[in-house]
Amino acid sequence: MHDLRTIRRCITDTPMVSAETLAKGATLEPGPIALQGRAAATGELINSPISGVPLIGYRIQFSELGFFGRVKASFAVRRVSPFALIIGDGHVEVSPTAHCYLYLTHEYRGTPEAMGSIASAAYKLYAQHAPGKKSRVPRLSWHEYYLEPGETTYVCGWLKEEFDMDRGEGYRAHRTRPVVCATEEHPLIIADYSRETLLQKIDTLPGH
Repeated sequence: MHDLRTIRRCITDTPMVSAETLAKGATLEPGPIALQGRAAATGELINSPISGVPLIGYRIQFSELGFFGRVKASFAVRRVSPFALIIGDGHVEVSPTAHCYLYLTHEYRGTPEAMGSIASAAYKLYAQHAPGKKSRVPRLSWHEYYLEPGETTYVCGWLKEEFDMDRGEGYRAHRTRPVVCATEEHPLIIADYSRETLLQKIDTLPGH
């Protein structure tokens, strides 16, 4: 896991690649990269384990509550499927890994009729992922943040070239495609904030 200082440094030190640069056909070199575009699914969407909504990714933030509603402990359950970042007429694929950090603002708001089943699913998910053994289930609050197709998304990570096995037949027909991922030194940061807003708010945001 990367600490907040490392995440902030990666955002600060990694320059943005603009849509104009990509439109000119510039070659993207492997290494640190930051981009902003529209998120698009490249495969099947994943369903939220609480609301059941089909999404590209989600982060569910759990808080264990003590007396007077004070937060005693908190942790998050997150998942992101591979997706494409559409930038102008081009796109770059994003491959989330264990070193992936989600900073999302869009929150699921359920209807009153669905609250019972949603609460049941939330407690079940909590029991599966809560750190340490619990002698009893504590009072909980949770927030479900999500990334949907079409959302404007900021991505900061490490660009590498992968063989595109779907293009052509035979080894000589293979081409490479750019993929943004994480390394042990460089995290993959995915946010529905702009780069500037993320830097302003990151100290107070859950997600790392």
